[in-house]
Amino acid sequence: WLENYANTEKEKHPEVLITFDVEFDTINKLKVTVNEDLLIILFDNLFRNIYKHAFTSNFDGNRRIEVLITIDSEDQLMNIFLSNTGKPFPENFTMDDYGRKGIKSGKNAGNGIGGYFVKSIINYFNGEWYITDETGSEGLPDTDLATTFEISLPYTL
Repeated sequence: WLENYANTEKEKHPEVLITFDVEFDTINKLKVTVNEDLLIILFDNLFRNIYKHAFTSNFDGNRRIEVLITIDSEDQLMNIFLSNTGKPFPENFTMDDYGRKGIKSGKNAGNGIGGYFVKSIINYFNGEWYITDETGSEGLPDTDLATTFEISLPYTL
């Protein structure tokens, strides 16, 4: 499903360089069981937010989204790192704000439920999440990335 999702996004947004990589920590690739419908809703919300907020009309830089999924078989976790270039998260907009229903920020603000859906899906999976401002002190050195969503979801075999 991930390959199909990536190809669909690439077709819909040819102006954005989108990369999807999956890494396994074992030699044998595991058959991981996940709720694909919920993951698609999760990815759709994150991608829409990137297109709408990070790649604003006045952003003339490199439009790139990188998705890395790692499978940790020891802890049975699927770790998703979704990073993007563009405009970073607003300084005064916290993870709690992003995940709260009806809270919105900026001139491109929607209805304030996209982040709430993301948080609800992660909670449904008993997962954890974090948003990294790559332009700040916690970010990666020497990168043009602006924001990374880090999501850890338990899985079953």
